[in-house]
Amino acid sequence: MCSELDLETAEAKFAIVSEKGTSIAEAAIVESFCHAVTKTGMIRVSASADSFRVKLEHPDFGRPEEEEEQVYDPMHREISQGSLKKLHYPEAESGMRTVSEMTENGSLRKFQFFWFTQKVDAAFSYGIVVGKTEDRESTEVFYRIVTSEDGDDWLQDAIDALRSELGDGYEKCRIAHRAWWTAYWKKSRIRVPDPMFEKQWYLTNYLFASCSRKGEYPMPLQGVWTADDGKLPPWKGDYHNDLNTHLSYTHFYKANHLEEGESFLDFLWAQKDAAKQFAEKFYQTKGICLPGVMTIDGKPLGGWPMYSLSPTHQIWLCQSFDLYYRYTGDRTFLRERA
Repeated sequence: MCSELDLETAEAKFAIVSEKGTSIAEAAIVESFCHAVTKTGMIRVSASADSFRVKLEHPDFGRPEEEEEQVYDPMHREISQGSLKKLHYPEAESGMRTVSEMTENGSLRKFQFFWFTQKVDAAFSYGIVVGKTEDRESTEVFYRIVTSEDGDDWLQDAIDALRSELGDGYEKCRIAHRAWWTAYWKKSRIRVPDPMFEKQWYLTNYLFASCSRKGEYPMPLQGVWTADDGKLPPWKGDYHNDLNTHLSYTHFYKANHLEEGESFLDFLWAQKDAAKQFAEKFYQTKGICLPGVMTIDGKPLGGWPMYSLSPTHQIWLCQSFDLYYRYTGDRTFLRERA
């Protein structure tokens, strides 16, 4: 199997090969991208659906009744907090549905949908929904990651959205996707003598656009990864404000990717009340200060006190607001936020 990633269009492609006698034959071409606008994952396989199987697996989070007492052992500290089973979530719920509709040429086309939903607590659930359809030449598999924060009927809304996109098809959907990336890459470019450093700059900006969008949460410590081979992410995958998270958001000013970088500033601004509470309760003073090791809603998460509770990181966070004004000249932002 050989694979490639086109940074310019943010599309992946790989060929699956099989051995036939003494020769090697190409069995199928798999193409894939995550839509830059709709956020739907899209896969096209140049093979009929009966020649392969699409399987959706949910992580094993353990069970609530299996919860055991946690004992801290300073002599056996690891950067990962252990297995995902330690989360002890309720069992995931799965479902499947097939829908048929007539096409413009009078033929019958089938859409198969399957999903799982995972309840995290009384207020929050998430899920992955997959839709599949095929024609004579290929099979298309689209998927969406959704949460209960997406609306009252979030599961059905995801199925409806996938059905619409599958109806449009892979080729039509990637027109808007490619247009977004074309506009993104036009905002900045570099040329340096060392090709390795130049390639790294473009790779970094590709990853940045893939992980950070206006109106969404900014990248935490491990970017989009919240699990690693059945284990919890290193250092809990939280927001480390002691430069770790901050350094992921230092280049976007000069790279002219302001809208994607605003994800970080908007997130910090939304934590003002939590920052006031932390300053008052921990430091017993007025003002704002976010913890060095922070949850998604601005609460302290603990850790080595030298960095998890130090106030110095707050200067770096505040500098982000200063840099945004200096690069944009936005006086409204200066007056109301910075």
